[in-house]
Amino acid sequence: MDAAKLLEDVTGRVRAALDEAEEKAREIVSSADERAKELIANAEADAERIRGRAESESQERLTQVREAFASLEGAMGSGSPKSEIDPGPVEVPEPMPPVEPEPSPHVEPEPMPPVEPEPSPPDPEIEPPAPAQPDRGSPQLENGFGMERSHDATAARIVAMNMALDGSARDEISSYLDESYEIENNEKLLDDVMARAKR
Repeated sequence: MDAAKLLEDVTGRVRAALDEAEEKAREIVSSADERAKELIANAEADAERIRGRAESESQERLTQVREAFASLEGAMGSGSPKSEIDPGPVEVPEPMPPVEPEPSPHVEPEPMPPVEPEPSPPDPEIEPPAPAQPDRGSPQLENGFGMERSHDATAARIVAMNMALDGSARDEISSYLDESYEIENNEKLLDDVMARAKR
């Protein structure tokens, strides 16, 4: 078989395959269109059925309300007092002229005495923090007796914060506070100081 015959044969097969693919594509599109139309028709039918049922129920409820209202009117009596009274024309009173208020005498307010500011309380005295010394021992006097511990929690917090910022360990700060200050919630103070120093 020569090359021209072979080329013609291959071209024919390709065209046949393309024609078959186009036919299948048309069938798929047609089937999808029919399915879509069917779904739309079903949806419209369902919507129409739901709308009709809703209208029927609303009409039934309206009829029930009208019947209940009619029975209520019948129970109250056919001749109500309001129907026997002719209200007649409504008389509208003439507008009254506006009343002008009499001018009141001008009263000058008495001058207020100057307000003297209250003296502010003096600032609490805070003991200056001692410099942190990692290898310092318990504070001792030359005669061997210990120093009196302070009760100032603010000063203890400042000293602890300075030691934490200088890199002192928690145990070292706790030991120094125990030796120099007599305060409550020592561990809570250390937790707060160490948390702030890590920021």
